[in-house]
Amino acid sequence: MSASTLGAYDVKDYGATGNGTTNDQPAIQSAINDAQSAGGGTIFFPPGTYQIDAGLTVSGSNIHFWGLGYLQTTLQTGFASGDAITLAGPSGISWHENFSIRGLRIGAKAVHTQGACLRMTKVINVTVADCRFNSFHKFAELGSSSVANDVQQIYIEGCRIDQASADHCINLLSGAICVIRDCFFNGNATETADRSLISQSNTNNNWDGLVVEGCTVENWPRFILVTGHGIVNARVIGNLVEPDLTRGAIVLFPTSDCAKWTIASNTFTCEGADSFGIRLDHGDGGQTYAVAITGNVISYAGDRGIDVRGDSRDISVVGNVLRGCGATGRPALTIDGGSAISVTGNTIDPAGTNMQFGIEWAGASTPSRSQAGNGIIPGTLGTVAGSP
Repeated sequence: MSASTLGAYDVKDYGATGNGTTNDQPAIQSAINDAQSAGGGTIFFPPGTYQIDAGLTVSGSNIHFWGLGYLQTTLQTGFASGDAITLAGPSGISWHENFSIRGLRIGAKAVHTQGACLRMTKVINVTVADCRFNSFHKFAELGSSSVANDVQQIYIEGCRIDQASADHCINLLSGAICVIRDCFFNGNATETADRSLISQSNTNNNWDGLVVEGCTVENWPRFILVTGHGIVNARVIGNLVEPDLTRGAIVLFPTSDCAKWTIASNTFTCEGADSFGIRLDHGDGGQTYAVAITGNVISYAGDRGIDVRGDSRDISVVGNVLRGCGATGRPALTIDGGSAISVTGNTIDPAGTNMQFGIEWAGASTPSRSQAGNGIIPGTLGTVAGSP
């Protein structure tokens, strides 16, 4: 496909060499600026390796980066600190919209120790598809910590993201609708207290609308961690998350609300004494409610496979398989407190570990908590401790 076919702004027409050593940033930025002045356009990258020694900034609508596939077209950063691509909307109450990146490999040539590959503020409708990213300190920083609904409609699909740093991969600061589908994520299993593939830690604003579906994850100590204001309306479905889940798969610990979550048909393989599958809790003033945990397979969580605590409510735990969970002498599934909690049709197998009980009920017993039809192979102390 030629640049003329695309109606594109060919970066080589602006002086980019694509030889992997020359700084092509000024040429590429000039192409972006001209496209913005015209109201939008496609920034076309012919086959080659385009080195940039400073970041690129897009501050207009209808801008599209287009390569001919990550095996042919590479955008390569030559700096250790800073963001590779910044999508920056206008000040005030308006946003820039319609941006995409397709068919590129974007990687760090130098060791990248600070910043993100993609930083987005005040933008709507962004698609990143069929790309490969590697070696950045952080893949994506979405939104601002101080502006509500700062970015909206972010789609990341069919990409591979390799990250070697000890930071989060995707940080959801403030916004609405992020869809992550059919991607492959590879970390380096480096453990820090809060390191996770997807993080929401901003306590000022929440995130509304998250879909993570059909992804494969390897070598991340934690999959999803919420310690900020919270995420509402989330679907985490059909993901394969393998070792090293040494910290746990999903932790919801909001300072405000985590609500209306569906966690279904995932496979979480954990390892380590302190690992767990899914934990629902909340910080001071927070609530976790309306969560369906359905049809997941959780294996070898040293702590617990599923752990529901605090004032969590309207929680259904249905049809999950917990294998080798509670391996360090704990229950495989704990409900401690909460209300309107149903534990139904789950299969729990100690798989030769030191699991104490299949299910532990703690906290105040209430008629709104219930269990039925669970198949439990006894642990070292039996099948069920306490009562709903």
